[in-house]
Amino acid sequence: MDTLDILMKSYPGRILLTVDETAHACGLAPGTIRTRLSRKTFPVVHRKVGDKTLFHIEAIARYIDGLPSVGKRGRGRPPKVESLPA
Repeated sequence: MDTLDILMKSYPGRILLTVDETAHACGLAPGTIRTRLSRKTFPVVHRKVGDKTLFHIEAIARYIDGLPSVGKRGRGRPPKVESLPA
């Protein structure tokens, strides 16, 4: 099951999502998305319909798929061997 399938099941029958829905899907705060939109640093293409900002569900899925994965680290400070540049 890929990201688009998950989003389609989370928002059935929807093609365009609001800022709040996009924030929930991306794991960001709605204010963060609005700030990035105003600074033109949010990489997902959006449309303005009246006073609403809407995002295409496929573009959101591509954005989520392109995010770097978070690796699991152990607790505490890393040993010096790991912190030295290669």
